[in-house]
This record gives sequence, C-alpha cells and structure tokens, in this order.
Amino acid sequence: MHQLAMLLARKALVLQEFNVEEGNYHIVHIKARKGGLISWIFSIIGLDSTNEFNIYEDKIEYVEGSLSGKIKTIIPLSAISIAQAGFCKPFISIVLSIISLIISITCFCYKYDIGTTFPGWLFLVIAIIFIVNYILNKSLLVSVVSNSSFVASICFKRSIIEGVEINEKDAFAVVEIINKLLSKK
Repeated sequence: MHQLAMLLARKALVLQEFNVEEGNYHIVHIKARKGGLISWIFSIIGLDSTNEFNIYEDKIEYVEGSLSGKIKTIIPLSAISIAQAGFCKPFISIVLSIISLIISITCFCYKYDIGTTFPGWLFLVIAIIFIVNYILNKSLLVSVVSNSSFVASICFKRSIIEGVEINEKDAFAVVEIINKLLSKK
C-alpha cells in the first residue's frame, strides 16, 4: 500500500467532485482531473481527461480518461479482494524547509561582506514556500483490488480552483463503505 501511495502521489489528480450519499444506489462519486492550469481550461471547454471512481451497492465503476478517450472498468463487489485508502505527504518539503531555515539563520547571524541580510530573507521565504507546499500537497488514495489482481485506484489531492476540500477521514470513510457493502453480500 505504501509503495502504491508513494508511486501514485507524484501523479495525483486534482479533485473536482467528492460525494458520499449512503442510502442511495449511487453511494460514492469521486471525480478528478489532471493538475495544472491547462487541464483546468480544458475541463471548462469540455476537453477534459477526468478519472472517476464510483461505488454502487453491487459494483465499483472505475473510469480512466485521457484526451484520446476513456476506459470504463466495472468490478462486481463479490470480486473485490482488497479495499485500501491512505494518504501521502511530500516529506522532502519539510527536509528542504529545515535546510532553508538553517541557512537563513546562518545568514542572519553571520552577515556577509555585502553588509545586507538579503540572503537570510530569501532563504526564509524559500522555507515558508516549502512549508506551504507540505501543508497543501497531501495526496489521498482510494484503491480496490479484484480477485483477478486488477487494481482500480484513484490518487487525488484537494482542489484550490474548484474549491473541493478533502481529508484522510473522508478517504478512510470510503473504504468503510466498501467494507459495509462487502459484509452485506
């Protein structure tokens, strides 16, 4: 699971829709697109390459899209062997932030020959940018594995443009819903 989350976190999609409606036939709906301004513009004009992960009472539907087309995979709940959820944070950002802070403090303590503290302020701003990156770039993963070893997974992160927020509690709730549906069968 951890290896899968680390691999997919680099290619995390930007969340467009996240709906959980227990009691209805269509229980969970997750829709995400590729990140970036160009992808957002394409989604506005209808040339979107979105991925969808839908959970129904009797099946899981996984739609993988690109600009050249879509592939829809339907997995009956009776064929699910593993359901997993998790999250991944960019740990390297914290490491780079600490390094930048150390350089910044060093620059403030030992002023260079140029007689200014500009390098100290520069590295302080860089450290703040890395901290913000760590906070905002948490990737979440929801994945199911069928009995035939097919992995249907969607790795996504919150959307700033679309305003859709998500946390790990919501991702783990999706797996709990799958677990409830599997125990009913």
